[in-house]
Amino acid sequence: MRILVYGSLVPDIVFVVPRLPIAGEDVPAGKVTVVAAGGGGNVAVALADWDFDVVVGGNSVGDDPLGRWVAEAFAGRDIELPAGFVSKAGVTAANGIIVTPDGERTVIGSDYQRVTWLPVSSWEGITAVMVDGYSGEAGAIVIGEASDRGLPVVGSDRTGPSTTRLSMLLWSGHEHPDPAEAAATAANGPIVVVTNGPGPVVVFLPDGSTFEVIPKPSDARDSTGAGDVFAAAVTSGLADGLPTAATLERAVDVTGRYVAGGTRSEAPPLTTLGT
Repeated sequence: MRILVYGSLVPDIVFVVPRLPIAGEDVPAGKVTVVAAGGGGNVAVALADWDFDVVVGGNSVGDDPLGRWVAEAFAGRDIELPAGFVSKAGVTAANGIIVTPDGERTVIGSDYQRVTWLPVSSWEGITAVMVDGYSGEAGAIVIGEASDRGLPVVGSDRTGPSTTRLSMLLWSGHEHPDPAEAAATAANGPIVVVTNGPGPVVVFLPDGSTFEVIPKPSDARDSTGAGDVFAAAVTSGLADGLPTAATLERAVDVTGRYVAGGTRSEAPPLTTLGT
């Protein structure tokens, strides 16, 4: 199955520190890594790890050492990049990620207003689509194009008119704590899924009903990228034609195992615990 992931494609510079610094303080990092990531990139990497055929679209990067490294890192995972991904006129945005021993992460995000968003090169063979929230209006265009083709579309942390054309919309409860907002959005078309860290995932259906998916207890060691792994697992479920409940049970299971796996762990196998 060929899946299109459209969104931010950037390097993350990850610092594992004993605690967050206070103003003016130097805190030594126990580990520093650079990974090819972003809201779109993390989803693409997880899907590729699960042996899906993945093509990405989104922002371009600059023709500089870091931009070229990001391109090589994605290509090395057998992820197909869009035409013009590395561009002399492009900007290589980067995120700074600070991870503390309790597994919480703090993000110093890039300014995505500076990057150039690329059109989708080809829709040939695409069976499912994921669009992140960072891609803004460019992502809204992709959502419309995918919907016109009758493809299932997952939107991650998106708002606005384009959400009515999504199959499933994923929201963080920290960003969208009001259940009335989720219910009203679902009434306009998409299934709205609200995550709450280790708490229950609450699902709002277009017919006004709701249900919950309860995660198994686990010790979180690093939550960096957990939302993106969740989005990838949801997209995989739609691509596989799973019912909504089974799709979300898969996503909750694999995300729980991911955050328990340690700093920047690989996406765990796409199975359900106990099977």
